[in-house]
Amino acid sequence: MKMIGGIVVVLVVLVGAYLFLTNKVQAPVINGGTNSGSDNTGTVGTKDPSKDDLIVVTSVKANQKVSSPLTVQGKARGSWYFEASFPYELKDAEGHVLAQGPVEAQGDWMTAEYVPFTFIINYAPQPAGSKGTLVLHKDNPSGLPENENQLEIPITF
Repeated sequence: MKMIGGIVVVLVVLVGAYLFLTNKVQAPVINGGTNSGSDNTGTVGTKDPSKDDLIVVTSVKANQKVSSPLTVQGKARGSWYFEASFPYELKDAEGHVLAQGPVEAQGDWMTAEYVPFTFIINYAPQPAGSKGTLVLHKDNPSGLPENENQLEIPITF
């Protein structure tokens, strides 16, 4: 009887530790959260814009001057996608959406590893020197706020 009790206690401790650790590792960062050393926009200095080791954009840097068509390349962990895609938005300085659509995975998205993506954004000409934001949303089919996450990259037109 003592042996069964000991096994039950060990199992409860192991399950508790597992739940605690998985909640710590997978705790979502909502919109404003960023990597340490960042400027609260999801970008880190002059390095490639990235977000919480979940998504990295290699073709557009923070505050880079861009023009239409804009090619965006990078990689995202499989969990950023749902059904092999995630949504993007291109916004002007006032937050008006200039373009939006899905970004398609270029590989098997059912993985914890990075999966590459490339997409092209066509948008109407903007005043030279005006600001905007490229927003890459983690796909969230549940609609639950705790599953929201996004990478925001400030750009210049």
